[in-house]
Amino acid sequence: MTKKTFRYFISAVLLLLASIVVDAQDAIGRKHFLRINVDLASPTYSYFFDKNRIGYEAMAEYSYNDTLFFVAEGGYHQLIDTLSTSYQSASNGAFLRLGVNRNMMKYYNKRDRDIFYVGARLSGSLYNTNYSFINVKDSYWGNVSLSPPPTKTYMGFWGEVVVGMRIETLKNLFIGWDIRGSFKLYDTNQSTYKTLFIPGYGNAQSSVSLWMNYSVGYAF
Repeated sequence: MTKKTFRYFISAVLLLLASIVVDAQDAIGRKHFLRINVDLASPTYSYFFDKNRIGYEAMAEYSYNDTLFFVAEGGYHQLIDTLSTSYQSASNGAFLRLGVNRNMMKYYNKRDRDIFYVGARLSGSLYNTNYSFINVKDSYWGNVSLSPPPTKTYMGFWGEVVVGMRIETLKNLFIGWDIRGSFKLYDTNQSTYKTLFIPGYGNAQSSVSLWMNYSVGYAF
């Protein structure tokens, strides 16, 4: 991640927090509630698009007031990369995202709980990476098979900017979606065999990742 991109991310987070503080006084003071959401995009992605990618994710949101929501998201992702003829790798592990959402909607009725929000997350993943085989093509020696490195555990860290909404379709039952742009901060794997996939983030070789979640949730 470049220093310029990192500065943009930090500036966006600070602006979001500042707007929360300014607008919190406008809340109409409804009762706090906890909403648990289950992501539908990750498990269905493996069924419809890529059977080698498996994922499960859940989200918890706590309404501090009408403007501010504290958020914790966690799950498990796995990717088996079989596209290359030179190697086959697998990465799997758990991830956690912590942050806040700022509700952009203005309420006039305490029964209204639909939200359209922007948010920020700080995220991390603890994951394993292993290679089943590594083949190197050489013009002189031909195809050479290398001994794959042992399976190791790594950590990846990134920040996120999120835009989404939640709609109450039945009493206490919500459906929603969000789009998240992720910015990689650091990956502890600095070896020659680079990580290809970070659970919860995506392509480890890219400094920016984009993902969309669809969810169903219940408010308590």
